[in-house]
Amino acid sequence: MGIRARMRVLLGCMLIGLILISGLGLLSLRSSMIGARQNQVQHMVQSAISIMKYYHGEELAGKLTRDQAIHAAGIAIQNATYNDGKDYFFVFDYNSVERFISNPKLLNKDMSNVADADGVLFVPEMVKAARNGGGFVSYAFPRPGSTEPKPKISYAAAFDDWQLVVGTGVYVDDITTAFWEETLKQLIYIVIVLVILGVVAGVLVRSVLKQLGGEPAYASEVVRRIAAGDLSAEVRTESRDEGSLLAGIQRMANSLRSLIRQIHENAGEAGHLTVEVANAANKVASGSDSQSDATRSMAAAIEEMTTSISVVADSAGEASRLSGEAGNQAREGSRIIDSTSNKINHISGIVANSAASIGALGEQTDSIASIMQMIREVADQTNLLALNAAIEAARAGEAGRGFAVVADEVRKLAERTSTATAEISGKIDAIRAASQEATVRMGSVVTEVATGVQMAGEASTAIASIRDDAGRVVTSASQISEALREQSSASHAIASHVEDIANMAEQNSSNARRVAEASQRLDQIMRGLKDSVGQFRV
Repeated sequence: MGIRARMRVLLGCMLIGLILISGLGLLSLRSSMIGARQNQVQHMVQSAISIMKYYHGEELAGKLTRDQAIHAAGIAIQNATYNDGKDYFFVFDYNSVERFISNPKLLNKDMSNVADADGVLFVPEMVKAARNGGGFVSYAFPRPGSTEPKPKISYAAAFDDWQLVVGTGVYVDDITTAFWEETLKQLIYIVIVLVILGVVAGVLVRSVLKQLGGEPAYASEVVRRIAAGDLSAEVRTESRDEGSLLAGIQRMANSLRSLIRQIHENAGEAGHLTVEVANAANKVASGSDSQSDATRSMAAAIEEMTTSISVVADSAGEASRLSGEAGNQAREGSRIIDSTSNKINHISGIVANSAASIGALGEQTDSIASIMQMIREVADQTNLLALNAAIEAARAGEAGRGFAVVADEVRKLAERTSTATAEISGKIDAIRAASQEATVRMGSVVTEVATGVQMAGEASTAIASIRDDAGRVVTSASQISEALREQSSASHAIASHVEDIANMAEQNSSNARRVAEASQRLDQIMRGLKDSVGQFRV
């Protein structure tokens, strides 16, 4: 099936789909319009029932009699209209007698035997539906001023307290008219869409055929023929567009024909070259074997030299380690001497402070001696005053007896003070002598400590010199050891490289043999390629 036939089938399927979608939409529209009319008449009947309930309430309240209430409610319902006065209400009793209606000819008329053009007794049907809780009745009835029956939908509900049925209806012939008008519009839309789709499909088909250069089935056949190795046939194109698929396939077939001829020619020449490559590879393999033997002998000699260098490097490392330990011990001795010097300096400071404290103690004892001398003089003066007081008390006789006792006690206290002062002075003199002697000895200690500090400094300087010399020795030994290690590493590297050269020589020999084998295999492949290319018909 060609692309044009397929496009026609696609358009037919789209037409069927559009018709189905439009039909379902129209049926749904008709159903919704009828539902809207049913809701309208049901709502209007409920409004009329509300009027009856109001007047029934007046009856129950005693304001109206039942007949008055029924008449007032019936007149109110009878006079009510809607839809610009086109539609009205009617009231039946349970015997299908018309009680209230805007048409005076139908008042009090028995409607139980009245049927529409289809034989439907619509009034008894409405009474029945009303007494069953309310319902809809469809029938045909002429419009006012006309004798032609039109389809109508009515809703009726019962008011059981008065045994009356209230109903109203609307004509639905306009719904049918609107339905067919909408159907005509949908058909017009479908035709317009189909025309547009047909134009678009035609443009697309021409565009596809232009891009393909012909029918897809023919393009597929050409590709299968080329895949089977037939390059002899010419490719036909319906359009002159060089950018079409079939034109590209034609150019591809021409290129393949040229390529196959060239491959056939080059395959023979490549076969001769592979023989030459195989011979050269065999010669390279023989030379690589000789090179591998020589490099392995060189690697063994370098390995022996590397072992000797490693022994010397280990000895240099041991010397460097011992020198390092000597340097560490010198640093430790210097640290101990520095610590000792610091301790001696600290002791010197303590001794100097002690000498200063003892000197200050001597000065304080001199001050205490001066104070004790003053106390002694005060005691002597007090003793003299007490003696004078006793003399005066004796002169006073009996009146001065009490004063004489006090003066005697003061004299005794002055004598004890003089005695204690003399003892303290003796002790202070002893302390002064001891302080002077301690000061002299502390001075000697300070001199000795200063000498010790000087000697410790000289020892620290000597140890520092030893430490520096040991550090230089360690540095030199480390440099020698590092140089030997570097030389050992270089020797190892040289040995490794020589070994790598030997391995590469072996690999070259192996690769040369594989090249020779590959050349032989390539020669076989070239022969197979010539056979394969020979299958194409050019």
